Amino acid sequence: MLKDQRGQTLVEFAIAIVILFLLTFGLIGTAYWGTASFLTQEIAHEVARQYAVSNNKERAIHMGQTYLDRWGYIFISPDDIQIAVSKELVGSNGNNIWKSTSTITVKPRIQKFFIYKMPTITKYSQATMEHYINNPELYAGGI
Repeated sequence: MLKDQRGQTLVEFAIAIVILFLLTFGLIGTAYWGTASFLTQEIAHEVARQYAVSNNKERAIHMGQTYLDRWGYIFISPDDIQIAVSKELVGSNGNNIWKSTSTITVKPRIQKFFIYKMPTITKYSQATMEHYINNPELYAGGI
């Protein structure tokens, strides 16, 4: 009546362990990409803020590069970091505001994971220039 079921447990274990490994490695890959993306966004914000406060591009870019070298080397490839900072006039109806804009493009250490690819991460951030906050009467439509 009962069939010989020797080996059934081994087959079930083999199927379950493959699924478990796929899930585990998927979580690790997602965590790496998420951390690299979060870190890039935070540093983009800090670079824009530094340029808005100091009005010094080299200082802002150096600070961003230093932060990425210090904290991002685990998740981001340090050789492929591009940091750009610019100042632009934003607004309409006479309420123009100078803002600093930073763009950071990095390559994560893990660029391909199973069928998923993330060759680069690009993040943008803006900050209002400090001289606008300190001297609003200099601008049309001041506060």
